[in-house]
Amino acid sequence: MANPAPPFTGVDLQEMFDNDPDLQAQIKAQEREYGHYVANQHIYAGNALAYAPGHQVPVANVVLHGYWFNNQVDLVEGKDHPQEMRVLIGEREAREAKAAAQSKAPPIDDEDADTVVAEGGM
Repeated sequence: MANPAPPFTGVDLQEMFDNDPDLQAQIKAQEREYGHYVANQHIYAGNALAYAPGHQVPVANVVLHGYWFNNQVDLVEGKDHPQEMRVLIGEREAREAKAAAQSKAPPIDDEDADTVVAEGGM
């Protein structure tokens, strides 16, 4: 009976994983997904605790469930918002600015509208 092959050493395994482009791509994707936000309070999904304070929260869930806008997560120090959130934040700020501008516009008085029509303005 022949001797079985020797087991892999830690160095052999490390070299295999370091040189695997699919694994490296998956690690980068995980870093992008989980490296930006942490829960600042208990966050529940239905009745189940999804994230406790300090737990990392994936970007997809922050976007999908509005955790940032509900003040349930904090941005990790030294990180910027990922592209998905920058778009949402920009859209929300634009909506809020538009709503604020509309709320500052003087209301149209019905009597003034009738006067304009009577004078042939419309």
